[in-house]
Amino acid sequence: MDNGRFPPTILLMKIRSLDEVGIDAWNTTVSAVPGGTFFHLAEWESIIRRSFGFDSEYLAVEDASGIIGVLPLFVVNRGPFGTALISTPLCATGGVAAFSGEATEFLEKAMIARAKALRVDYVELRNSRRSLEGWHLHNQFISFTRPILESEEENFTAVPKRQRTYIRKAMALGLTASIVCDVEPFYSLYTESMHRLGTPAYPKKYISTLLSEFGDCAEIVVVNNRHRPISAALCFNFNGQILPYYGGASDAAYATNAATFMLWSIVKHAFECGCTMADFGRSIRGTGSFNFKKNWGMEWQPLQYQTRLINGRSHPIMDPASRRFRVFSNVWRNLPRGIVDRLSPLASRLVV
Repeated sequence: MDNGRFPPTILLMKIRSLDEVGIDAWNTTVSAVPGGTFFHLAEWESIIRRSFGFDSEYLAVEDASGIIGVLPLFVVNRGPFGTALISTPLCATGGVAAFSGEATEFLEKAMIARAKALRVDYVELRNSRRSLEGWHLHNQFISFTRPILESEEENFTAVPKRQRTYIRKAMALGLTASIVCDVEPFYSLYTESMHRLGTPAYPKKYISTLLSEFGDCAEIVVVNNRHRPISAALCFNFNGQILPYYGGASDAAYATNAATFMLWSIVKHAFECGCTMADFGRSIRGTGSFNFKKNWGMEWQPLQYQTRLINGRSHPIMDPASRRFRVFSNVWRNLPRGIVDRLSPLASRLVV
């Protein structure tokens, strides 16, 4: 090897596995590195592997100073959609989290080499902001965030006037919010909502594992109407952020402004917990969820989801507004609930 081609820092870098690095060192890097997110944490490796059976390929880059970057990856067989190396399935964001551009490029090259060795059809990176030259961009996913201000009054005043009216109406109806750590009633409300939307629900085992593995960093906000749960959201806490990630609601929720009251309850809870930011996850441009969050005055930006072909001939269709997804959703929405409940654990593997 002609060492003159490479900067000295590159020559000192080595790729390590999660087993070699260890969970604690991995998570310490995630918490400190620019671009490190809740979805880069090592716990996801065990959760996703045990819940869905996907093989993991967690890569870390190390130099003389220690671990300087991480890249969580999974091999996902999407059936007719091909086999992919993804960072990270089931998560809103992924990609490399590293201290330097050199470390980032080193990990991305290691990923491509691994993808070729595994002979996958394509690589998918769910970057939040990094755009890669020569990769195919899927920009229909939008991220929504909102700062948490220094007082409850300031946070309430920051809610747009129309939404404040809805919150007051919900409170006048007697809606209340509580924090729980049990999978029910969340899971029943979640599966009901997913059927209504025409999308397979993830298995109850997966949701339960999230709660048990993340412990104090995972909790459920439940909205009750006269002591009856009508809406719920599974939230994570990481580095001063609250992340409402999965949600569900009954049909009765729509007549009570429960969705707006739920968002306010999450903001209020985040303030009480000392959080400085709320990350309301991703929505698809032009959908009801997108418009609902946008009308709340949240900050939003396109997520940089990108794919690169390895052995595949065409990039995957990732837009849920496409004809293929619309047909599937319409069929799924009209299936009897009993059939949906039996098929969801298998079908949900295709929509990760």
